[in-house]
Amino acid sequence: MILRRILHLFSLYSLRSKILVNLVLFTLIPFVITSVIIIFYAKYYAVNSYKAEIKVELNRCEHLINRELYLYHQKASFIATNPRIQKNLKVADFANDPQKIIDFQDFMKALLYDVEANETRAGKFTIYLDNYDGYKGAYLKSLNEFNDVKTSDTILGAASSEVIWNPKTTINSYGSYITFYRNLTPITGRKVILEVNIPYRIIHDHIENIKIPGCLPAIKHQNSYGTVIYENSQSKDIKNLNTGNYLIQKIEHLYDGSKITLTIPWSVINKQYYRVLLILFLLFLIIVAVIIAASSFTVGRITRSFNNFISYLKKNDDVLMDERLINVQEKDEVAIIKQRFIGVLRRLNEIYRDLMDIKNRKNMLEIELLQAQINPHLLYNSLSVIKWAAIKKSDKLTEDIVKAMTNYYRIALNKGNYIIEISEELNMVKEYVYIVNFTHSNKYTLNIDVDEEVNSHYALKHLLQPLIENSVLHGLNGKSGDGLINVRGHKKNGMIIFEVSDNGYGMDEETINKLLNFNYKSNYGGYAIKNLIMRIRNYYGENCGLEITSEKDRGTTVTVRVKALSKEELEEKFS
Repeated sequence: MILRRILHLFSLYSLRSKILVNLVLFTLIPFVITSVIIIFYAKYYAVNSYKAEIKVELNRCEHLINRELYLYHQKASFIATNPRIQKNLKVADFANDPQKIIDFQDFMKALLYDVEANETRAGKFTIYLDNYDGYKGAYLKSLNEFNDVKTSDTILGAASSEVIWNPKTTINSYGSYITFYRNLTPITGRKVILEVNIPYRIIHDHIENIKIPGCLPAIKHQNSYGTVIYENSQSKDIKNLNTGNYLIQKIEHLYDGSKITLTIPWSVINKQYYRVLLILFLLFLIIVAVIIAASSFTVGRITRSFNNFISYLKKNDDVLMDERLINVQEKDEVAIIKQRFIGVLRRLNEIYRDLMDIKNRKNMLEIELLQAQINPHLLYNSLSVIKWAAIKKSDKLTEDIVKAMTNYYRIALNKGNYIIEISEELNMVKEYVYIVNFTHSNKYTLNIDVDEEVNSHYALKHLLQPLIENSVLHGLNGKSGDGLINVRGHKKNGMIIFEVSDNGYGMDEETINKLLNFNYKSNYGGYAIKNLIMRIRNYYGENCGLEITSEKDRGTTVTVRVKALSKEELEEKFS
């Protein structure tokens, strides 16, 4: 409905407006398509470039954090596998030898110097021993002091190489720590747990050093159990996290199984291509203005002479009756249009004059037709008088001829009807042959073999008579011996097929083609055949018509194919 209204509105425009609109549209469409592609590509490129920058920064942060965690894990593995430490922890009376404890403490201090040198970032390594009641320094404690019995049971049930992370963050006066444990029992032969406390400040500093261009991202750090370890103020401010409004990036391959989530508003990313979009929009407006101005000027130059010509036609009605009033001065396409228009006007005026002449002749023919409608009565009455005169004189031959003529003309004229039963057409043919047998010196024999179901059908009047007449006048007339005419008819696949054959002179293929193509100029049945073909085509369709086969001195066969139409269907075609 909307499209129809647009097309209707567009149809009201002048030719100049239509050309201008089309020119502008077809000029702008490629630019608009290109602009849209560039806009989408700019956004795609900006987003992917931004993601790539974030990925590089997150990979850097992940590498630094894992390096710190791996250092503590490496120290824990060294403690678990160091022979000297294993030897001391295996000794049952280790707690009763102060010198061994002091040496052990000094050894541990030297071993862990690189991770304990900075007090604010120092980690804590604690070994919990079963049945230990000796000196409790920085590294040794009794297993009874382990706060969580359930966790200790879990650790003691683990393999010595397994790292067990504490789901909770340890907080003391020194700060926050993340903690993991190793079970040294299989190595020492006694219940021993190694506790490693890693200062969270180490990880926190790396998280805070994440640099995202253009914004301060919301950062959340969760351990492997999903517990939030840290989140900055930007993350706390996000009340409803809608993935449609935020870009979410994660560090998911940290050594401790934790993950860091960065949440960045899409508005920050969109700013990356807003400037490009603005530049494209301004450029688009400039180009549109230039195109409209150039198109308007060009269309005006192209259509000026044509518009002047149209205006001249509107103001001068006499031009339509006299094409000589049109002046052709241009040498462009408008001159061709004018010349063609002059030719059309000239032809229309000729047709108008012909139509007027045809109308006058039609009026005359109508008068003649009214007069002709009286003549059949005169003809019938005259023939009737001749017939009765012959009867009175016992002139049987004259009586039969007059009777045949009366029957022939009664069917031929048929009160002006154009449709008759095929049986009547055949009767008319019989009467015609009887009459010509009387008027010609030759004798013509007519054989009719038509299926009974065909006789009851209706057809155009004079469908077969012209063919019989052509056979008599042009095929058999003057030929030595008796003439033979055969008429056969049958119905097949909704078609009525007649074959009219004679044993006359025949004709060659060239003559047949000329007859069928209306190019034959002599009197050899040309008009009758042409008239019959045209009548069949007009009332039965193109797939109906005549076929002629002939052989010189052997005769001719004409096949007529028409549709088996009812009387009503034929009358409808005449209406």
